[in-house]
Amino acid sequence: AGSETHRLIRDSKRGESIRQEFASNFLEGILDADPEGVWVINGWGLNFGAWPKDYVKKMLDVLDNEHVIADEQWPDQIVTYKNLEYFFGKNWIMTIVHTFAGDEHLHGDLEGIIKLFKQVASDTKAKNCIGAGTSMEKIGKNPLYYDLLFQLFWNPKDVKLKDFLNDYALRRYGKKSQ
Repeated sequence: AGSETHRLIRDSKRGESIRQEFASNFLEGILDADPEGVWVINGWGLNFGAWPKDYVKKMLDVLDNEHVIADEQWPDQIVTYKNLEYFFGKNWIMTIVHTFAGDEHLHGDLEGIIKLFKQVASDTKAKNCIGAGTSMEKIGKNPLYYDLLFQLFWNPKDVKLKDFLNDYALRRYGKKSQ
């Protein structure tokens, strides 16, 4: 199950406890429906300061690691996992949101995305980063960028931009340029 936690309203009477109550009750509902269920917490709102750091920690502290995954969305633009101390020990994933509203032109910081994945893969504090994915907003995509992402998902340490581009061109067009 997923949720957009940033949509929670502020409650001046209950303050931060509303988030802990929400978290406990939401996870309880998931586990009532499926004892093996997992709550993927949408990190989008966490990127924009809707939740103060101490509120996020208190919310995550009431949840067990077995049934929760924090979703670090848009880490190539806004790094949340470091600001939130690697989601305070919870499992987390990186979700790349690259193509907003179907923007299909050739774009993306290829060197930057390689650097991000290599940093996370070699960062001992990121040991609870258990995966990566994409959030696509339209079917038509930038195939070069997504091909690179899927290469990075498998083995970020071995990806070199020049080698990737040469391999991509050969796979895409069928022969080397002359």
